[in-house]
Amino acid sequence: MGSTLNQLDQIKAKYVLIGEGCFDPGMPLHSSDGTAEALGAYASSRENVRIVPIVRRSKWQHLVQVFKKLPHHNSLYLVARIRLAYRVLRTNRYRLNQAATFNEMLQLAVSLGCTWVMTYDADEYLDNEAISSLQQTSPQPPVMWLQWDEITFFQSFRVCSRSFTIGRHWNGNVPHRIQSETLFVPTRLFAQLGRWGELKSGRAFGTTIRCGSIHHYKNQDRSRQQAGYSLGDRKPHQVPGETEVFTGEHPSAITKWFAEEMRAEEALLNNEPRATRGNPHRD
Repeated sequence: MGSTLNQLDQIKAKYVLIGEGCFDPGMPLHSSDGTAEALGAYASSRENVRIVPIVRRSKWQHLVQVFKKLPHHNSLYLVARIRLAYRVLRTNRYRLNQAATFNEMLQLAVSLGCTWVMTYDADEYLDNEAISSLQQTSPQPPVMWLQWDEITFFQSFRVCSRSFTIGRHWNGNVPHRIQSETLFVPTRLFAQLGRWGELKSGRAFGTTIRCGSIHHYKNQDRSRQQAGYSLGDRKPHQVPGETEVFTGEHPSAITKWFAEEMRAEEALLNNEPRATRGNPHRD
């Protein structure tokens, strides 16, 4: 938790909107491990941070809200309404609640005067190039979204995959310029909805530029990772067959908060005894 909040400070976003709670209606809404209290303390000490309540609705409530909150719902053709209703009714409530929460955040961001938006997972960390890109002046049109490479670590800090996210059908975890008729579609696809119900995302959303890498760390707190796969209709990811030794630099938030674990890996590889001193940065 501390490493994630540390990186949020590094990004220096205009506003940070944090969803606290669980999207799965079959689980307790709030955490019991101190996460809610830590997030509350973080938000209360920073003027640009807001805690946004998690949305939980029935499928029919989601269906009503989708049409009610679409900025151009009156201009949608009948076929678009049917396609959108079908998408809602066949989607797990866990994913509907997640997308609805993101759309509440999107509306809040617009009301706060934000022109760009991105979602952000607690186990993802931007490299220095990506952070520098976000801190610079917003790119001018025709650039509509920013793109970065994703590097995923499954077992250790030394072995990674660069192909794990290829073919994903959502792209909310990269910055997008907010436009009219844009919304989050389950689970977190940020797209424009056309009058015929078509979704414009990715390359169809507009011109993009590359701005660094994001590191996805699935090698930490494996019990929490496994618990996450019990939510909604989620399934554990398969470790891709193509992996490689990572020779680059880890984000500073990782090297600061997980220095002990990284030293232990090096010691194991070098047949050296593991260091016994604790890491004062770990939460």
